[in-house]
Amino acid sequence: MATAVMTPAFLVSGPGLGQTPIADGNSKRSFRTGLDSDSTLVERCLSGDDTAWEDLIRLHTRRVYSLCYRFTNRDAEAQDLTQEVFLRIFKNLKTFRSDEGSFGTWLAR
Repeated sequence: MATAVMTPAFLVSGPGLGQTPIADGNSKRSFRTGLDSDSTLVERCLSGDDTAWEDLIRLHTRRVYSLCYRFTNRDAEAQDLTQEVFLRIFKNLKTFRSDEGSFGTWLAR
């Protein structure tokens, strides 16, 4: 019997898939369709852009959570592991090389 997977609230806040927040003229966040490339976001993160880090997390959280849930089959554990994964990404982001492959591949390693 298949079990339904509920998407935790922390994964559904913010922009939907295919949208990235951008600053408009009034310094408010708005959304546009289309995404900055992951390598551009990584470059912005490494230069200290907090918004780019938030965007990178927002783009990849669902994928990371799904993978963690697949291994644990428990929501709370998958959420904890997802946070751990992003902490490791934060600490090791400077090792990402866009000329060696996609960010998604690097993330999966």
